[in-house]
Parts: sequence; C-alpha cells; structure tokens
Amino acid sequence: MNLQPWKLLVLFGGLFVLAPAVGTAQEAATQPAAEEATDTADEAAAEKTDQKADAKAEEKSADDKPAEEPKTQQLLVNEKRLQLTVPTRWKVVKPRYNMIDMELSIPASDEKEKPATDPADEESQPPRGRVTMMAAGGDVDANIRRWVGQFRLGRDADGKDAMRRDRRRLRGAVAHVLDIAGTYFDSPQGPRGPKVELPDYRMLGVIIEVEGAGKYYVKFYGPAKIVEENREAFEEMLSSLEVVPEATEEPNPDTETEIEES
Repeated sequence: MNLQPWKLLVLFGGLFVLAPAVGTAQEAATQPAAEEATDTADEAAAEKTDQKADAKAEEKSADDKPAEEPKTQQLLVNEKRLQLTVPTRWKVVKPRYNMIDMELSIPASDEKEKPATDPADEESQPPRGRVTMMAAGGDVDANIRRWVGQFRLGRDADGKDAMRRDRRRLRGAVAHVLDIAGTYFDSPQGPRGPKVELPDYRMLGVIIEVEGAGKYYVKFYGPAKIVEENREAFEEMLSSLEVVPEATEEPNPDTETEIEES
C-alpha cells in the first residue's frame, strides 16, 4: 500500500501525540501511590517522635515525683538495748519531763480537718495521744496499781470496770499489759502539780521485763477515739520488740599491760 507523503506525516504526528499522553497517564497513576507512601512514612516518623516525647515526659514526671515516705520507723530506746517499730505518723517530740527517755505525739486521723487555732497556744491544739517511754525500777504490781489510780474507771459493755490486764511473752522479754478507760487525771505541771480531769480517755500501758536490762515502761494514753484508732499499731509495736545484745568492747592489744615473769 502506497501512502502519500502528507498521510505519513499525519500518521507519525498522531503517534508522537499519543506517546506523551500515555506517559502522562502512567505518571498520573503512580503519583498518588508515591504520595501515599510518603504520607505513611511521615506519619510513622511523627508517631515515633511522639512516643519518644511521651517517654521523656513520663521519665521526667517520675523524677519530679517525690519519693514515697516509709510507713514505719524504728526506735532504739533503753540505752539502745530495745528496738521498736512504730508508724511514722507517730512523731517523736521533746519529752515533757527529763525522766522520760522518749516521747511521741499521735494525731487523730481527722486532725487536718481540725487545725489548731493558735499553734503557739498549747491549749488550742487539737487533742492528741501521748506515748512515753522510760526505764524505771519498782514492783510490777505496784506500778500497775499506780496506773489504775490515775483513772476514775469507766464501765465496759458488761457493766464491769473498763480495765483488762494480761501477761505475754515477747522476743527476749516478758510484757505486762494494761488496758484501762475512764476519766484520766492528768498532771500537765508535773506529778506534784494540780490534777486536770480528762473524761473519755483510755490508756494502753506495758511494763517490759528484759533479762539483764531491767524494766522498761511504755505508756500510751489520750482520747479514747485516738487510742482505739492506734490500738493495732500499738500491738504491732509490741510484737516488733527486739532485744539488742549489749555491746562488748574487745581489748585493744596496743593498750594491754605486759606481765613480767618473776
């Protein structure tokens, strides 16, 4: 078939026009896929960056968070011969009298709701429990009677005197425990000062007899509500008792005196 020159020009021109159109269509088809892949990669990178930022924020928050305070504290008393564990909310304070080895103040569970009107005025302070610890001699029964005499006894549910006494063995010691309630005769100005009647009070007292370390007296008294709130902690304190062996000094060879043979 013979084609005239002008027809050949038309034919080749059409091919040249068709070729760019096909290329453009292919590019148009592949462009969305490439853009989608790019978007996915960007999203993954952004997500990874966010995760790193969150991890750093959590790490910083953990560093900024104050360390949790321990719930218990250990006390060494009686010339460091006895170790007791008590709650940290039992605050060690300056003893009221010199004869007291250690004193603790125990707030009520709702004390934050009832702050003192004047912190400098002791009488405006909210009622608290008081724990005293001291070494002393004397007969166990005589001291138990003295503690009972500090109360006008109340009555329990059976109409009997609100007083219980028991004897128990602890690790390395014997404890004589007294639980008594009623009106307490306090002596804020000392044993020889005037008495102040405090109704609805309770006392948990214990005389600890330790072989080789004498007697040790622990007395916890205060409003009956506060004592009851802390009664379990008081029992745990007694169970935690450990008798610390008395330290013995080893002789220093440098200071030993040589004995000359005669």
